[in-house]
Amino acid sequence: MNKLKVDLSKDGLDAAFAPWEVEALRIITEPPHFKYTSGTLHKKLLEGGVHISQASVIYFLEDLANWGVVSKERGFGKGGERGVYTSNMSLKGVRDFLALTTEGWAKKLRDSSTEKVKGEDNE
Repeated sequence: MNKLKVDLSKDGLDAAFAPWEVEALRIITEPPHFKYTSGTLHKKLLEGGVHISQASVIYFLEDLANWGVVSKERGFGKGGERGVYTSNMSLKGVRDFLALTTEGWAKKLRDSSTEKVKGEDNE
């Protein structure tokens, strides 16, 4: 699983995703849930005024697939094999996923803070 970086100075999805990634999430989670390739999502982002490389879109979609936010199917076309991605959740579901992920991290942090750390005075 790839790392999820959270900026605690921001709120909502903006805390974990770049502005273009939030826009991509809005596109792929809007009903009806269409199937997207990196190329079709990239084209929709460009049409919306978001200028980002297609490679960045590919990496983002792969991260989302690894986290279970989208499903990835293998498709084939003239260019060979390609990933076809479908959203597994709504935008609210993505927010809930993010909340559960960060809550789990916070619990691990709290639990680890009760352990004795070598060299620390734990009174």
